[in-house]
Amino acid sequence: MKRIARISLLLMLLAPALFAQNNDERQKTLPEIASDKADELMKYLKLEDYQVFQVDSTLQHDLLALQKELDTMQKAGVSNSDFYTAVYDRWYNTTDSTFQCIFTPDQWTRYLKSNYGKSKRQRDKRIAAWKAKTEGTKAP
Repeated sequence: MKRIARISLLLMLLAPALFAQNNDERQKTLPEIASDKADELMKYLKLEDYQVFQVDSTLQHDLLALQKELDTMQKAGVSNSDFYTAVYDRWYNTTDSTFQCIFTPDQWTRYLKSNYGKSKRQRDKRIAAWKAKTEGTKAP
């Protein structure tokens, strides 16, 4: 059951980035995806121009690094979905850590109250469980 949930989670995370919504649309590039997400955050959090630039730069770097790592894993023949989830969690956690430095405390609080915050909390739980599993300790 957990395996099905994790595979579903991966597909949910990958689908928007990898497939166009419509057959007539071309597939968006990683910089376009990063720019769209930065614009969305700008509107939601009322970011300043310099913050939008930093968010966009962070997303472009992290998404590209994530994609490279996933490609490397795929070429190596990794088939265990737990490893892919761990890579996603690590890169999205890195992105959130950078966002916390970029955002003001009020913006960060608002970010955590959004769906992004919900994803972060779920990710934090998975990271704690992964560490507990690999270190042989009990998860919190």
